[in-house]
Amino acid sequence: MNLASQHRFYGLVARNFHRFFWPVLAGTLIILLLQLKGQNALRTDAAPMGIISLELGNYRTDTAVIASWKGFLPDIPADDFCEVKVQQPTRLEIAHSYVLWDFAFIVFYTALFIVILATLQAERAANSRQVGVSAGFSHLLVLLAVAAGGCDVIENIGLLQFTGGGGSAAAAMLTRAMAVTKFALLLVLIVYILYVLIFRHYGLQWLSSYVRVKVLQLFRFRLILLGIVFFAAPIWVMNQGQDLLVNTNEGDIGVILFVSVVVVAALLNWYLAKLFFESKYVPPFWPLNEPVLTKPVPPTVYEKVLASEKKVSRYLGICTILIPGVAILNALAAIRLHYWMDQFSPMAWLAGLLVVFFVLIQQNVAEKAYPWFVARLGAGGARVLMIVVLLVLAVGLPMLFRFIFIPHNRESPQSLNFLFLDLVLIAFAFYLFVSLRVCAFHPKGWVGEKIGRLILPAAALMALAFIIYNVFPFAAMAVVGCYLSLPVLLAGIVFYTLVITLVLRAGQMKTINLLFFISLGWWLIVMNGSNDFHAVHRMPVKVAPVSPRLTDYFKQWVLARREEIQAAPESYPIFLVNSYGGGIKAAAFTNFALSYMDDSLLRRDSMAGLPRRGFEHYVFSLSGASGGTIGSAVQCAYRATHPDSMMGPGGGLVNPYANFRGNFERFYRHDFLTPILAGILGRDMWSSGIADGWTALKGDLWDDRAAVQEELWARYGRQELGLNLDSEFNSIWEPGRGKSYEVPLLFSNTLNVDDGLKGVCAPVSLDFADFPEVIQIRDRINALNASAREGDDTSMSISLITGAFLSARFPYISPSGKMGPAFHFMDGGGKDNSGAGTSAAIFYALSRAIGHEGQRGEDSVYLSLLRKLRFYFISISNSATSTLQMAPTDDRRIVKNRFEPLNPIVGIMNSGITGNAMEADSMLRSRFRDNPLFASLYGGYFSIWPNTFCINAGTDSAYCPLAPLGWQISAPSLKRLQGGFTVGKLRENPEGVLSILGVKGLR
Repeated sequence: MNLASQHRFYGLVARNFHRFFWPVLAGTLIILLLQLKGQNALRTDAAPMGIISLELGNYRTDTAVIASWKGFLPDIPADDFCEVKVQQPTRLEIAHSYVLWDFAFIVFYTALFIVILATLQAERAANSRQVGVSAGFSHLLVLLAVAAGGCDVIENIGLLQFTGGGGSAAAAMLTRAMAVTKFALLLVLIVYILYVLIFRHYGLQWLSSYVRVKVLQLFRFRLILLGIVFFAAPIWVMNQGQDLLVNTNEGDIGVILFVSVVVVAALLNWYLAKLFFESKYVPPFWPLNEPVLTKPVPPTVYEKVLASEKKVSRYLGICTILIPGVAILNALAAIRLHYWMDQFSPMAWLAGLLVVFFVLIQQNVAEKAYPWFVARLGAGGARVLMIVVLLVLAVGLPMLFRFIFIPHNRESPQSLNFLFLDLVLIAFAFYLFVSLRVCAFHPKGWVGEKIGRLILPAAALMALAFIIYNVFPFAAMAVVGCYLSLPVLLAGIVFYTLVITLVLRAGQMKTINLLFFISLGWWLIVMNGSNDFHAVHRMPVKVAPVSPRLTDYFKQWVLARREEIQAAPESYPIFLVNSYGGGIKAAAFTNFALSYMDDSLLRRDSMAGLPRRGFEHYVFSLSGASGGTIGSAVQCAYRATHPDSMMGPGGGLVNPYANFRGNFERFYRHDFLTPILAGILGRDMWSSGIADGWTALKGDLWDDRAAVQEELWARYGRQELGLNLDSEFNSIWEPGRGKSYEVPLLFSNTLNVDDGLKGVCAPVSLDFADFPEVIQIRDRINALNASAREGDDTSMSISLITGAFLSARFPYISPSGKMGPAFHFMDGGGKDNSGAGTSAAIFYALSRAIGHEGQRGEDSVYLSLLRKLRFYFISISNSATSTLQMAPTDDRRIVKNRFEPLNPIVGIMNSGITGNAMEADSMLRSRFRDNPLFASLYGGYFSIWPNTFCINAGTDSAYCPLAPLGWQISAPSLKRLQGGFTVGKLRENPEGVLSILGVKGLR
């Protein structure tokens, strides 16, 4: 019995199932996603299930729920946009909006049930002899779906009474009854549908078979999937990757390059996927003509299997474009800028777009539509129309958006909305091209089976560019802008995609798992190697530097200020500064903070006609971790070449910090990241497996990525700021050097991987009593010099930037630095991310020395100076809150159980990076205060942190740039860091810069 003899309505729905089902399902999911966003805000102690608690409650509980929703939502900056709000919305307003949206949800889910039930009835009737009985039962089920929707409507009317400020006991009872009835009816319908699908249509068996086939397909395409994941993950989950998108969007060249490499990668993934249609090797080895399915399959299913494989390859190509495209929305959400339809989260956007293209591919929409155009326009006209559409989607509209819609605001992150739209349009053009190219063009032509001759050379050029960039990592210094990182990353992925594909093809040809054996051999070589490829870069010096004892240096530092201290009416301030880790944002903020105070004091002295002394004249030490150490090292080098009494070109005194904002912004806008990314995927990866053999042949290894990074900072420092970051570490503190006591001591804190002890690189030697269980880097350098080969009398040391980067070797981004057996140093943030522990140890050491000096009483002049000294701690944090002030509680957050297997790893990481840092910083704030042992020396504690969230974007709305944890930063992010150094913002921090500049004795 065919469908024509069935009930007219059921037959109509069944014949057009896909036309009804997918739009209705899409509408249902869209409304559901909108409601879920509000549902999260409605969960309180009185309403643990959100709106459902109100639906199922009695009058007393409903009243309590309504009362808990009358308050304003907490204003949490990380979740809000930067626009000025008259007042925050209340949960009650959100609940009211939720109920209004629910009326639309009722229509969609009722229609969805009707479509499914009608289709099941049509199929059941086609196989049943009792048509009337089956139709009657289906009528009943449809009526139940309509009844459930009706109950939901009545329930919503009752809910609106409560959210509108009314409600009664009778209304609560009716609402509860309707809600219970609705849930019961829907449960019956769901159980019935599941029963039919599982027991009559063998749904579980079909699902198991489908999953098995797809898992095997995914395994065959694992190389392409991993490439997509490795490219998409950084720009989805890391703020550095999101900030890279902002940098990419700043110029036309960056956008063109980014889009181009994404398109080439998509075409490559689509084409190479065809090589994996087969589970066995099929010649030729590297087909330039498009591969086809040749595996013997029954002729009746050959076309179906081939079509299925082609659909997978098309989908992989589209995913290559869409996933980074939607990552743009995630970046916009992170910087709190509106994007189109931001009622939906980026993940919802991604899921929706992937579903849309899945349906387009699965239902062959383009292939079915193209003959319609051929019938009306002819083959030539349809072909021309297709070419025009492709050009408009891939080129015309993106250029229109870029040059017409946003001609004066291309650098604003707001224009990322258009880059997202560009990629969506290009994904649609890609879908049309790969679906219709054989229909519109000659199957044997260049866009037919010969298309590999276009794609593979383009991909090979990308791979070649990646290789060249690794050989010449400093060539990109000629590039103006920071847009190379993402293209280089994707080029590296393309390189390995091509190489691994070749290995897999060779393995298939020889029936050997070559990839496994190569990987195993590489791993064994790396694990058992003993080469010095990642040894800390050292430099030859004529004379081995001598490091004075910390206490001896302090005495000379004080004596160099003898007249100042004696002239001080009460006390003389000495500052011990520690700077938190945090990558380039920490480095930049450290420079902005210290330079602002330098500039302020120099201006004040100049206006008062007093001797010019910058703030760092009063700073004895800079102790840093990770990026904070880099900023401190740059500050030391800057002060060494820019003294307070600096002579200008005209011969008069100038303020060397007058333009510190422009100077440091120009310096930090350079690309410090791309050569490191290239090194991770390229030169370091290649060298790790051959370094031992190459050194055995007495070959010279090229520099690893850590040495490239250090050289990059030294070159940009010399180019933009006139710094000597590549000078010997101790050179700017040598006693014989003029103004040697004007530069604060640098303490670079690192972590020894082998035993977990702290390492300190400083230009002074430290007593074990004051710094127990601390590895002094100078001792390691001396030990390496002592163990040098006989006849080699050249002394070696390290440069200033190398010593600083011992503290800033991010895990995986930079390798641990080898300094002999059992000494491998990594990022100091893993031990103490504040540097405060070393500041406390310095204070202990100086306090003990001052106490001993008082007991001896031998140098009365020095002792008289010591009595006037007061030590102040300054903690420079690069997060947007004080290190000791807890973030505001978020009662919208639902506490969930942590994933138990990850707890130890997360706990260890948080302990080193956050817990130890807060503990050390709190010691500076509270342990010395009101302590009689240090009452005569301890002056106080200050903390500086960036308190600017939102900045003005010109013609766009305000937004909050990211503060990236990495080695590249965008101009808006630098502007945000600088925003805290305005009078209004400085006044918001009662223990910050203004309080520091008001310390007694600080002119």
